[in-house]
Amino acid sequence: MSVFLSCGEASGDLLAAACIRGFAEEGCEGPFWGMLGPESRRAGGVACADYGALHVLGISEAIRAVPRLLRLRDILVKTILRERPAVVVLVDSPDFHLPLAKRLSEKGYRGHVHYIAPPTVWAWRRGRTGLLRRYVHRCFPLFAFENAFLNAQGVRSSFLGHPLLDEKWTSRRASAPLRKVVLLPGSRKSEVERLLPVLLQVAEGLRIKGAEPLVSVAPALSGVVRRRLADACRNIGLSGTLSREGEPAVFRLASDSSAVPGDPSRESARALLAEADAAVGACGTVAVEALLQRRFMVVLYRGSWISNLVYRTCVRTPFVAVPNLLCGRAVYPELLQDEVRSKRILEVLDQWNSRADVRRTVNSLLERGRAALGSPGVARFWARTMLEDRRACSAARFSS
Repeated sequence: MSVFLSCGEASGDLLAAACIRGFAEEGCEGPFWGMLGPESRRAGGVACADYGALHVLGISEAIRAVPRLLRLRDILVKTILRERPAVVVLVDSPDFHLPLAKRLSEKGYRGHVHYIAPPTVWAWRRGRTGLLRRYVHRCFPLFAFENAFLNAQGVRSSFLGHPLLDEKWTSRRASAPLRKVVLLPGSRKSEVERLLPVLLQVAEGLRIKGAEPLVSVAPALSGVVRRRLADACRNIGLSGTLSREGEPAVFRLASDSSAVPGDPSRESARALLAEADAAVGACGTVAVEALLQRRFMVVLYRGSWISNLVYRTCVRTPFVAVPNLLCGRAVYPELLQDEVRSKRILEVLDQWNSRADVRRTVNSLLERGRAALGSPGVARFWARTMLEDRRACSAARFSS
């Protein structure tokens, strides 16, 4: 059974890869193909387009990319209509994937369109629920509260748990003092450009306080951005641990030659979270990984002025970090826009070090957040549900 998958960033690539493995475990041989990244290709997918085409952050960047993205959408639609896959699986990136689903329907595609990590209509742009009802057969959100919202809005949606639950985690209670802190500038060029200068100042501050800074280099970054990041780290006395491809994946104090556990080319952030006592970095999937490993994290977000204006005007949620939404409290401090300053970040870390009551509260809330992530077996659940939907549709057509 031919399955087309489309993702647009590193976190989506991991979800698409998990979905491919889930199909294989259910006995589906594929082929699996589409707009994919390196993880999806390792899982057995064949890329007809590179997921890097969607690597834009914020509204101002997206506006400049519109003509190129429209051309890409039309190319993918023509390819899908020509190859006629039985199932189309869209992953995250709603600004691209919702118009893609709409155009597929308008052009006569009659297979099922499924959506993993659908748009966050519970937080903003609720009008998109109409598009999901009309053009998507079933959604697979990553969190239970999303699933409840979608079903209440008449969108067919199914949930078992978060896919990261299917992976192995090194977990221990978040504690102090902070001896090692991992700094995560992000997996996209614009994130790195906005956060790295501040994080390097934090690294200097940590060294003065006797803690070791560890800097993770996301594999999804382009070679140019990785080299700039590497040069900036070396300028403050950090040395790189090489990946299998020979590029720096992790930076640490030059005097510390200890190896990072795991394969740093693929799991540098996760391995560093296991090694470190806390994290500071870009808001995203890594915050959920920190939750799974019970690590304290300071979450950062700094976007363009127009992105910030839209967020303040339109978003209907008290938090940006998913662990905080799951816990119903700011278990991970969130520093946004002008608050992203090295002095402020170091103050938050100092408070963690000095307040045992804060640590007790955070550890208790992290347990609540982990429980809210659901049950394992998620990727196979996705595949099984999609296959059952297709069989049910085929049986209905035959009986009629």
